[in-house]
Amino acid sequence: MIIDAFWVFAIWGVAIAFPVTVFGALTVTFTIAFQDILKDLVAGFYLLMERPFHIGDSITISNAAYAPLHTGVVESIELRATKLRISSGEQVIVPNTLVFGGIVINNSYYAERRSTINVSLPIEAFDKQETLDQILKALKETDTVAEVPAPIVVVSNYTAEHVVLLVHFWIRKGKFASISDVMYTLRKALPKADLSYVDSTVEIA
Repeated sequence: MIIDAFWVFAIWGVAIAFPVTVFGALTVTFTIAFQDILKDLVAGFYLLMERPFHIGDSITISNAAYAPLHTGVVESIELRATKLRISSGEQVIVPNTLVFGGIVINNSYYAERRSTINVSLPIEAFDKQETLDQILKALKETDTVAEVPAPIVVVSNYTAEHVVLLVHFWIRKGKFASISDVMYTLRKALPKADLSYVDSTVEIA
């Protein structure tokens, strides 16, 4: 068909360079217009074949070209995009190119998940053995905390006025939203302590 068009142009006396230029320009325009769609389709095909995560999994997506971190439950995996339901109840539609080219944390892959709470105590309220016993007892009384691996308490900062402890523990499968229960139990055991949750995506020694 293209050859026939060239013959027509030749009969009309139109220079061959003109249709070639037009055809090249149209090809470039088409490629630019559809390259993102094609990339999404290829990435979507890979995700559907490899299944790095499944519908119902809780995942976190991070990409240099996609500034916000989004954590949510996978609702669907389609050829062009992956749909997440985030904790606020909103739906986030992420192009598969960003999923394929980014870092994906599957929060549902393993049965348990480690969490960390930062405990800051006035120096006069801190006793090494007694404070450790109080923390471990409080964790043992919280049914969302797994017994194995055992919780670990380490000193991360020691000043003349305060001591800061990092409390590492593992949450049982399906209990990720119950971190507040642990905070509440620790608060009762250590009423003078300041507590804060440490982001689990940050590696702490």
